[in-house]
Amino acid sequence: MARPKSSDPNAEWNTLFQLAKAFYIQHNHLLIANDFLCDGHRLGRWIGTQRQNYRKGNNPFFTKERIELLESIGMIWNVKEAAWQEMWNELARYKQLHGTSRVPQSYVTPEGKHLGIWLNRQRVQQKRGTLLPRRKELLDQLDVVWNPEQQRKENWNSNYRLLKQYVNDHDGAFPPMNDAPTDGIRLGQWLSNQRNHYKNGTLSVSRQNKLSMLGFFWDGVTQHWELRYRQAQSYFIEHGHLCLFLQRDGTSPKELGNWLSQQRIAYQKGALSPQQVHRLENIGMIWDVRTYLWDQMYQEAVAFYRKHGHLLVSKTSGMSENSRLGQWLSTQRAEYRSRKNPLFTQDRIQKLEAIGMVWDALVDSKLLWESWYNKAKDFFEDNGHLCPPKGPLRTWILAQRGAKRGKRGNISADQIQLLEDIGMIWEPEEEQWQAMYRRAVDYFKMHNMLNIPCSYLTPDGARLGQWLAAQRKGYRNFLAGRHGGGRNAITPRHIELLNQIGMIWDGDTITCHTSRQEKTILYYLKSICPDAEKVSRWQSPGFELDIYIPSLLTAIEYDGVVWHRDKLDKDEEKGRLCRKHGIRFIRVREPGLSPVQTCDLSIQLSGVEDACLEKAIREIVSYLNLPCPDINIARDSADIYRTYRDYSSRKWDQVYESVYSHYTQFGNLSFRKNRFNSNGVDLANWINTQRDAYRNDELTPLQVQKLEKVGMVWNPFESQWKARFRMAEEYHRTFGNLFIPATYHTQDGVALGSWLAKQREQYRKGKLEPRRIHLLEGLGVIWSFRQDHINQDQRLSTHTNWYRFYDAALVFYNDKGHLKIPAQYVTSAGLKLGGWLAEQRSRYRDGKLNESCIQLLESIKIEWNVFSDRWDEMFALAEDYARKNNGLWVSSKYVTPEGIRLGNWVAQQRSKLHAKGRRSPLTPEQKHRLDEIGMVWDPNAAKWMFKYHLAKSFYLQNGHLHIPVDYVTESGEKLGMWLNSQRQALRGNPNYLMTEERKRLLDEIGMEWNLKRTSHTVKQKTGQKKDGNDK
Repeated sequence: MARPKSSDPNAEWNTLFQLAKAFYIQHNHLLIANDFLCDGHRLGRWIGTQRQNYRKGNNPFFTKERIELLESIGMIWNVKEAAWQEMWNELARYKQLHGTSRVPQSYVTPEGKHLGIWLNRQRVQQKRGTLLPRRKELLDQLDVVWNPEQQRKENWNSNYRLLKQYVNDHDGAFPPMNDAPTDGIRLGQWLSNQRNHYKNGTLSVSRQNKLSMLGFFWDGVTQHWELRYRQAQSYFIEHGHLCLFLQRDGTSPKELGNWLSQQRIAYQKGALSPQQVHRLENIGMIWDVRTYLWDQMYQEAVAFYRKHGHLLVSKTSGMSENSRLGQWLSTQRAEYRSRKNPLFTQDRIQKLEAIGMVWDALVDSKLLWESWYNKAKDFFEDNGHLCPPKGPLRTWILAQRGAKRGKRGNISADQIQLLEDIGMIWEPEEEQWQAMYRRAVDYFKMHNMLNIPCSYLTPDGARLGQWLAAQRKGYRNFLAGRHGGGRNAITPRHIELLNQIGMIWDGDTITCHTSRQEKTILYYLKSICPDAEKVSRWQSPGFELDIYIPSLLTAIEYDGVVWHRDKLDKDEEKGRLCRKHGIRFIRVREPGLSPVQTCDLSIQLSGVEDACLEKAIREIVSYLNLPCPDINIARDSADIYRTYRDYSSRKWDQVYESVYSHYTQFGNLSFRKNRFNSNGVDLANWINTQRDAYRNDELTPLQVQKLEKVGMVWNPFESQWKARFRMAEEYHRTFGNLFIPATYHTQDGVALGSWLAKQREQYRKGKLEPRRIHLLEGLGVIWSFRQDHINQDQRLSTHTNWYRFYDAALVFYNDKGHLKIPAQYVTSAGLKLGGWLAEQRSRYRDGKLNESCIQLLESIKIEWNVFSDRWDEMFALAEDYARKNNGLWVSSKYVTPEGIRLGNWVAQQRSKLHAKGRRSPLTPEQKHRLDEIGMVWDPNAAKWMFKYHLAKSFYLQNGHLHIPVDYVTESGEKLGMWLNSQRQALRGNPNYLMTEERKRLLDEIGMEWNLKRTSHTVKQKTGQKKDGNDK
């Protein structure tokens, strides 16, 4: 309750001043709400009264002394100006911190100030012409960008940089939807918007590529799998294994151990794809943990045996650093004696005995050494050397070599002498390794990579391909910590030398683009007819054939649905080409393809299973009167891929070797017509084929690199155009323009004038590339000599009716600084300028206004859409709503706290998109901007997909959809009732919609359409099975 006023106005004023001063000392400002009370005094209203007295200046009691007193305690007379200045200071701090004033519209300062929205308001005021010049000067000092479209592009790039930094800081992980803001940006929500743009087809290819380069996947389930896989991969690289159960110090990534366990369970159920299995195995995934642990301890035993020559290890902790191994060996001896453990198989017994396992631990180690020595001596006397095959004796020999080098236990001088007497060679592999390495260096000098198939032989007959495969195997052993001997042994020095010549450690990266079915048919036919091959355009007969057998003049094509669905005419054309060249032609076609007529034999598959393909291959062999091989695709799968990889990679390299030889001799790739290599390949045709493959993105990066190494020019015509453009640049530097006569020739005889005339002709026909237009316009090219230009010192010389109105618009713009003219506006000369401008906007929207008129009007800042400001204001409100609510899923009846009908506006945008609105339709730019803030164009479909994902999540966790009708998720969604409504929709209930696509999606997650109502006990069991993980 306010106190009564004092009879002395000065006393009252002084009292309130002291209160204001105390408030200022405590809070360092006087920005007080109007209804603020202090000790019963209306201090807020009093402060407002002082500001009002200051502005009006008509209160005789409001003296200069009082003004000075108030200013001494920080009185701000213009609150709005102070607030503006405070936001400007925030913008200045943002620029100092981030190096730019391009603030995302959703950015909020750490103090909660909406700096992005404030800056957007300044742009709107600038566009309307209501921004004070002084304020614009202050904002220009901070390099504010006034063009919102440029700002949006910068916002995307800024968000992308933040995301890239986030991914780098979090070991490849992407932010979740509910992640805390990063520099004021909710990256999780932003990423979700990008997925929506991608699904709607509104995300540009360049932005897709940028996100994909970070490892981003457009499917959320795949993204989660990839995230965990990268964590597992990093863990494997750091620790050399994926046995998180061996590391209990809490340093392993959160939830990684559970995820690996889930993968093992999925593997046992057959729920992992072959690619996922392969990738996990590449990083050391252990599917059977118990077997793995036994093998790990066995490897420790092997290492101990090689070092010490025996397995007599103490199991007492503190007496031996290998007490854990001693305990394990003791357990193995106990298992051997009891024979009760079914896992202790005969294979394990043999493995342990192969490394000198003595089941009775009391046997003397010297007697044991002599026993093995006698075995070695017997082998030497029988074979003349001491290189036994893999087995217990070889293991013992390798242990002695390690002991001799002082790395694996002890060996006496007498024992060394005894072994040397029977032909012991301590280091036999190094000399052979260096010889093969020199051959690999020679190959690398020519091909710039060691992409050598396993079957490759050097000119002197050395099996270089097999040797490199052995190095890869040795490298995998090295990474896994298996440092045993043998031909696959490799040292860090060897690895370093091979890395210097581009060693490919993963042999699976040598591949090519051919269907699995083609590879399979070629594999079996090649086993009967060694000359069977895949023919490219640069080979005889001059067109592509999947498989060609020259000795039989027979071609086979495999037609898949994906590539041949709409290619019947081309398929028939290839048949006619084969007949023209006298080639017998066979086609194998997948189900769903139309029959072909122009072929000698057409085999229509009844299915895509391996059995159908095997039957087709037998039919081909029978038709050709050839002996039928043993066909089993599942069994031969690995050989099929390896054989094709070796064949295809070597085939390309054989032609490249001819090209490389020509280049080293002549320094160019100019081949005379009909120049063939030793294998009959037309080299000029092959070069042109590589250019086509390059344009179609069919060459590997290595092939591109190798061709560019020998001076390959991918687009000869582009090179010629660039040469002519450089001549035009030189002409422009000399004469200051491009007014080149059509008959002009350069000193070198180049018809530059004719070339420029051709560019103008292509421009008029709309055939000139935008990039070339940009380059030529940079030199000031004039596309039409009838084109007129205007600058500040020159008027149009042609006073047509259009230009008379344009002159009037120009005068108005110079006078007012804008063209916001009512439609009824008439100039002093009687020109209906308002109506004329409205007509220009209409012609612009209809695409009937020519480019020169558009450029002239835009030079005086015409606004083509006069309603855009209103739209931008509503969009800013929608963007603020989307930021606060993680999307734009808003009711059509929603009204903002300020009373603005935002929900109705959002609904109007949906109507405009579907051309249902009475006003102008939604522009592509407006749709793009709404997509970026999570616009839901079809709320009903979005709600359906939301419920579907809940059902899918339940199915993935529980393996079924046996959900009672009254089942409700933890988030409160009535999932059981929704599933029941889908069954009703399928039965024809008009209250629900069921499409073929929706049915397909539900079928994929095991929907049972005739499921009876389940009891509450089922619901309880289902809830127990979920174990709280159904969030």
